[in-house]
Amino acid sequence: MMKAEKGDTTGFLKMLMRIIIRFKGKIIDLWVDNARWHKGERVRKFLLKNRNLHLHYLPPYHPELNYQESLW
Repeated sequence: MMKAEKGDTTGFLKMLMRIIIRFKGKIIDLWVDNARWHKGERVRKFLLKNRNLHLHYLPPYHPELNYQESLW
């Protein structure tokens, strides 16, 4: 399990870069919640440059689909 340094766009993009390096040359599907730092212009530009990485967003207001929520 990888953990972002902090909950912001910069930390999220650093984590995505580590994932891309770790799984170089592979197609990556990653499910994330709808935190604002998972979206936005910087993330969209990053995804355009890294076509092998696909983000899938969990539906809002469905914590039962986000297994992390059960750890709180």
